[in-house]
Amino acid sequence: MRITVTHDYPCDRDTLLTHFLEADAVKAKYQALDAAKIRVQASKRDGDQHQIATRREVASQVPGALKSLLGDRNTIEQEELWILSDDGPDRCELNISLPGVPIRVQGSMRLSDRPDGCRNEVELTLSCSLPFVGGKLERFVAGDSQRLIEAERQYLLDATAGQ
Repeated sequence: MRITVTHDYPCDRDTLLTHFLEADAVKAKYQALDAAKIRVQASKRDGDQHQIATRREVASQVPGALKSLLGDRNTIEQEELWILSDDGPDRCELNISLPGVPIRVQGSMRLSDRPDGCRNEVELTLSCSLPFVGGKLERFVAGDSQRLIEAERQYLLDATAGQ
């Protein structure tokens, strides 16, 4: 299953990028999105590359059929590798896992300049190898991912307003 979204922001690319790369800004973003037990496990810059790994717990409205696989609160581990460019766009490859849940989420982000700000293009691919409930799990995680992506977009719009 694939999710593709495009978000435009009224700030420059570097301003938006701080909310993905700087540990304090990442923690503040996830706290504002009601995540708990937030940890930036690694954040390392090497030339034009920046790696960041986070772990957080989020609440979910899990349907009864999936309660044996997911709880009301689930841990998300996210690893991002950013390739930064002075001229843009900045690119990110990401891997997301939910420990103990048999689903794989891989994706990318592309931050580019626009005349009136910047654009973030997000693409996620979800897959589950479980028979019978795998499709249901993919659909639920995709829907929950879209909810979280939209909440993050709104936070970033508010956080970057006027910058």
